[in-house]
Amino acid sequence: MKTLDTMVNELETTIGAETGRDPFWGQAEIKLLRALVSYVKEARPAEKQNPDEVLKILLVNEGNLNNLLADIPNDIARAVFASLRTRLIRQGR
Repeated sequence: MKTLDTMVNELETTIGAETGRDPFWGQAEIKLLRALVSYVKEARPAEKQNPDEVLKILLVNEGNLNNLLADIPNDIARAVFASLRTRLIRQGR
């Protein structure tokens, strides 16, 4: 199973290899992932400190997603959240 640090490193490598995309988006995804990883490391029990737990946060059902995103002030932040979720799903976590 991947570790949380491996998950971040893989995303950084993938985003670093991308061309033709505004770098803002990739860097925003990395920062969001780092924040979620930090949250999981600090707030979850040891047995749940893994990439699957991060993905669970990103895969909350639509009703809970609206509640989770209610404190995010703008559409750009919501787009980054959705983009990171899609990228991690495609990469298989």
